[in-house]
Amino acid sequence: MQSILAVGGLLLVFSGFMLSRAKDFQSKRGDKFTVIGKLGLVPLLLICVSTGVCTAALEGNSWALAHVMLLFNWALAFSGIYAIIALALA
Repeated sequence: MQSILAVGGLLLVFSGFMLSRAKDFQSKRGDKFTVIGKLGLVPLLLICVSTGVCTAALEGNSWALAHVMLLFNWALAFSGIYAIIALALA
C-alpha cells in the first residue's frame, strides 16, 4: 500500500507541474499541458481506489482480498501509460 501511495504522490506532483506550466503559455501549447495535467487524474483516482481496497483487505473483506493485486497492477499500468504519453507529448 505504501508503494502505490508513493506512486500517487509522484503522479500528483507531476500533474501539478504540468498544470502550472500550462499557465505560462497562452497559446495552443498551453492547452496541451492542461490536457496532460488533467489526464493525470485518471491514474490518480485509480490509485485512490486501490488504496481503499487495500485498506478493506487489511480489515478482512473477502472481495478486497481477491481483487487487491488486480487493482494494484492496473494502477501501476495506467500510471506507466500516462507517464509515457505525457512525456511524449510534452
